[in-house]
This record gives sequence, structure tokens and C-alpha cells, in this order.
Amino acid sequence: MPPLRPADGRTLAAVGTRWAEMSIGPRSLDRASTTIASALGGMATEANRWWAGMRASPRGLWEDLPFSVDSDRVRSARITSTYQRLERLALAYATPASPLGGEPRLLADVIDGLDWMHRHVYNAEADGAGNWFDWVIGAPLALNSTTMLLRNDLGPERVERYMNAVERFAPAPSRTGANRAWICAVVVGRSLLLGDESHLQGLYRELHPVLDTVDSGDGFHHDGSFIQHHRFAYTGGYGRALLLTVARLVYVLQGSPWQLPDSLGQLLAERCRTTFEPWIFRGSLIGAVRGRNIARRNQQDRASGADVLRGMLWAAEAAPDDAARDLRAAVKGSLVWHADELLTWSYGGPVPGNDIGTIARTEALLAEDQLPARNPWAGTHQFRAMDRMVHHRPGFAFAVAMSSSRIARYESINRENLRGWHTGSGMTQLYDSDLWQYDDHFWALVDPRRIPGTTVAIRSLPEAHEAGEVATNDWAGGTAIGDVGATGMVVDGGPGGTTAVKSWFTLTDVIVALGAGIRSDSGRPVETIVENRKLTAGRGELLVDGHALGDGLQRFTNATWAHLSDGQSHQVGYVFPTGARLRVEQGTRTGRWSDINQHPSMADHEVIERSFVTLSVEHGIDPNDDQYAYVLLPGASAADVREFVSRPSIEILATTSGVQAVAAGSTQAVNVFRRGTFGIGGRDYAGPISAVRIAGEHGERVATIDPTWRDGSATSTEPT
Repeated sequence: MPPLRPADGRTLAAVGTRWAEMSIGPRSLDRASTTIASALGGMATEANRWWAGMRASPRGLWEDLPFSVDSDRVRSARITSTYQRLERLALAYATPASPLGGEPRLLADVIDGLDWMHRHVYNAEADGAGNWFDWVIGAPLALNSTTMLLRNDLGPERVERYMNAVERFAPAPSRTGANRAWICAVVVGRSLLLGDESHLQGLYRELHPVLDTVDSGDGFHHDGSFIQHHRFAYTGGYGRALLLTVARLVYVLQGSPWQLPDSLGQLLAERCRTTFEPWIFRGSLIGAVRGRNIARRNQQDRASGADVLRGMLWAAEAAPDDAARDLRAAVKGSLVWHADELLTWSYGGPVPGNDIGTIARTEALLAEDQLPARNPWAGTHQFRAMDRMVHHRPGFAFAVAMSSSRIARYESINRENLRGWHTGSGMTQLYDSDLWQYDDHFWALVDPRRIPGTTVAIRSLPEAHEAGEVATNDWAGGTAIGDVGATGMVVDGGPGGTTAVKSWFTLTDVIVALGAGIRSDSGRPVETIVENRKLTAGRGELLVDGHALGDGLQRFTNATWAHLSDGQSHQVGYVFPTGARLRVEQGTRTGRWSDINQHPSMADHEVIERSFVTLSVEHGIDPNDDQYAYVLLPGASAADVREFVSRPSIEILATTSGVQAVAAGSTQAVNVFRRGTFGIGGRDYAGPISAVRIAGEHGERVATIDPTWRDGSATSTEPT
């Protein structure tokens, strides 16, 4: 490495201090704040737990993380986990206001642990067997952070030894998307610790690609989609990690000779608005874009949403003034519903947790009286590049997760998301006043055979069955104008062995779901899952055609409506315009997170239980050209549902395997799944097409797109 000049040493040390203060808080930290005091106490409590269990032996530093195992992947995961525990101890020691701040015995034990790991496990001669992620990203991130926090206590020789090991596995930025952002962070941390300016000087060149717009594959797409692993919608998984990582990197280098251009801060702010914000509802990060992360107990909706809000808060530090103010206002709008997670200390691992530095900024934001909270954007947002749609209204959000020949149905790697079989086959999610619906163990307990929105043959499948496979159908996606949207997909069989065409029409506060051409030769009953809802309050008031139902399984041959309420503020109505053979099940489900996630560092075997209500339309065994129609009325009372049944505000214009269309007054929403011209509601539509047409006194607005992507075109005509 080139020798440091004194001036360089001071500059590098200043940037290193800025890096550390992101985690431990600024020198101006308000220690009198009860929020800060509580966070410091939480950090110390966790550190004391890990410190008490730390016992160096030939097998490892903690009894539950031995390195003497047969599986290389288990062993590499434990390298990351061990360094992460050491990092937590270092944070407690290096935070001046912490109850463990400056504790000499803790420092000695952490240094002993770091030396043990360097001698026996992670060094420049190690073979790197197992999961590459642990060697290149997971372990180095934690080791860099720990070394940065303790650099004055470790001395230059130790620092160089540790960083030589990091350089062995992550010598320079590589890979794509979030993985590249993480490796950039690893390289920057190592460069600051060793005084190697070469990578700092070239950082913009290496980092900018992760924020660039791409036409295919990993990264940010023109419509705001974020894809990782080539064919998975990952805004809320890898995307959220990228956001936090890049935002903090940009911040830490501000004011230094290696400060990144202002344009990068502007671009990051734009990504926050167009890619991330649409997937936040009242502080929760919608599961449709979280990939296999839905199977992680420590990354449920609210925790994942907090990650994105933290990323937006850090991004605001580097954004131009107007953009920064807008980002802070958006975060403040979510904090109305979701402040606790951003004011409570938590450790994040590769995705930075809710550290003292972030908590201090959150508290300052809440105290900023001159900054009004901004409400989230309303309307229907189509993310065509990743086969996703989300529809926002003031009281709810509704999302659809689809798949096609471009986007895979679901991801299951590293023994995670083992039962995600149908989560990309038309899965729908309704977020509303029940803020804990998809938290509090939803994904560990929901019946994976009956995912809302899907039409499937009911059967249990092998773990990770057909994971990572794309569908054969091209037709998936839709279009929108404001808060009116048309979304659809062709289901080509997939893990459930069922074919169908499906549509979802979002008409302001009404959602219409249509399905047709339903066929199966699986020999199993086929159902369309209207709802599978966790009863957060432990009980629900369920009505079908005015009859109150209790626990158990019941069937109705021609149901026309249903209503579900928690007896408090949450309620939703379901209408079946043509009647439905309705299956209703209400009761308790029991399970473990380890049922769906057996990653060595994620498996959780605690037995948990919650109550669920499932509504599904039955199509019988091996149906041939069956169909369904239902309407969702979020927030509707039972009286509202009865009124809708007697005086519907929508009309179904067509529901066949070729065309599905609805009208609401002068508005039409249409999906044509076949080639040819079809007359619908007095208009001609040339398929394949998804179209929205809104007529008004000043003219007509039309939006159309070919969801097969055969010509790649999408046109919108505004009134003249």
C-alpha cells in the first residue's frame, strides 16, 4: 500500500470518524432524551447477552456457532454471524453514552475474539468454501465496522492483518445491484482503514452503475422496477439493502476529497420517490416485492419498511434541498403510523439496523415543526418490468404479484422461502387499517396452498418446487390513468397445475377481480382464493349473505356477498356479482418459521399460532373453462356491502378466456388476451392489449399497452 502523508492521515481519520458516528451517533447526541436513553439501554442489553455467552474454544467463540461442521455453507454462515456478534459488542463499547461504553474488559474480549477469528477462520489463506456471500460481503461488512469502531485500540498491525483478509476476498467492486453496492461499501471501509486512496478516487465509476437505469436484468428499470438475480422483483429485498448502503456511503464521503457528485444524490432521491415510496403503506413494506425475504422472521413488513424509511432519511442528507425536504416529509408521513421501529435500537447485519445515529436523526425529524408530513402518492402504479402493480388510496393499498416469461414465480435459495410456490402467480395483498396484518407471523402461518388472488389446484408441493422458473406466458402487466387501472395475467400451469386468465381492475375505491378459462387435469380440487386473512385481534366477525359464521369449515352454493370485521376499525367487503360456490374456513393455524426458512442463521423453531379466515371460490376437480368474479370493497361496512349488491357501481362487460372488461360510469378498463379486434362497450380493442379509457366533459383520456412486450410499446393519449 502507498505510504500515507500526514495530511492524508488526518483526512482519512476524519472520514472514518464520520463512518463510525453513523452508528454510534454524533458528538452532539442528546443524552438527556428518553428515546436515546432507551435505545442505548436496548443496545447494552443485547450486547450483555452476547458477551455473557462468549466462550472461546477450539470449536468457535459461541457454543451455538461452532465451526466444526460438515456443511461448508453452514460454516460460512457462522463466520458472518460470529463477526456480527463481535460488531454488536464493539458498538456497545465504542458508543460513549452506552452503559458499556469504554468498558476495558469488553474491549479485551472483543479483540481476543477478532484475533481468534483471524487465526483460525478468516484470513488471507482461507479457502472461501461455502456461500460466497459470507466471505465477500457478510463477514467483511461486520469486520470492517468493528475495526472502524475500535481502530484506535487495535493498532495499525492488527488493522492491516484483518484488512488483508478482507482484500483477499473483496479486492475490488464486482457483481451487480445490491451485491455490488455492498462490495463497494466493503472496499471503501477497507480503503479508509488502510489509507488506500486508489479505490476511493474511483468510487463514483464503480458505484454509479448500481443506480443507473437498465433495459434488462439486475437493477433499476425505466418504470421504477428493481430486479435482482436477473428475474425476481426485489425492491423490498435487495433493493432496500442497496438504498441504505448507497445512501450511507454517499453521506460518509460528503465534504471529503472523495465526495461523490451531487448528481448521484439527486438520482438517489429520485429512486426513493419512484421505486421505493410506492411500495410503502403506513410504514410497512409490501410483501409482493420482498422476494424470499418474506420468509425471514426478522424482516417482516414493518421492519423492512423501517429499513426503507431509514434509507430515505440518509438519502435526504445527500439530496438537493428541495428533494431532501420532500424525502423527509415523506418519511415523516409514515412515522405517523410507524415511529416505534425507527426510535428503537436494532441491529441489522448486512442491511444497517436502527442504530443510534439514525435514531437521533429520526427524533430530530419528528421535532421539526416547520416541516409538514407528506401523504403518500395515490393512484395505480404499474411496474411492468417486474410484473407488479400497486394501487394506493388514502385508506388502503392493494398489490398484485405476477409472473411471465420474463419474471420468475418465486425465489427459494439457501433453504429460504421453501413454500413460496404461488406468491408470484397472481398473489394479491390488501393493506388497510389492520397495520399488523402481514406482520406478526403471517408468512410463517398462512396456508401456502391458499394464497389470496391465486387460482390453484389445492395440494401440498415439495419444498422449493419449481423455484426460480419463469412461466411460458408472455401476457402479464397492465396500464393505468390516475387511480384507475387494468392489470392481468395468463396463468400457464405452474406449481399448481392450473391454467387461467385473470384480471384485476382498480377503480378508485373498488377492486374487481375476474377469472376465466380455468382448467386443470391435476385430479385435485381447484380454488380461487379470494382472501386468507389473519385475525390480528384474535377474532373476527364474519358474515356471508347476512349470516354470522363461527370457527370451522362451511360451504355456500350461491353466495352473493361477505363481510369481515375485527369489531374495531378494520373491515372489508366481498361481493360475488354472479354468485359463487364459496368455501369459508375460520380457525387457528399453528407453525414455525423454520417450516419456510431453514437457513443456518434464520431457522426459528418456536411454535406459534394465530387465527385466520379463508374465503375461496370452488371450481371442482379438473374444471374445464370455469370462471369467477368478485369485488373487493376495502373499508366498507356490512351496510355498504348490501347497498353495493343492490346498486352496484360497476358493470362487468366481458369475462371470457379472450377478453375481460369492466365499466364504472364513463370509465372502461379492458384486458384482451388474444390477437384480433374485439368490440367491448361500444369500443373496438385490438389485442393483445390492456387499456383504460376515461371520458369526461373535456375529452377522453386513453392509456394502452401490449402486456406481452412483443413490440415493447406503451402509449397514453391525453385530452386535447
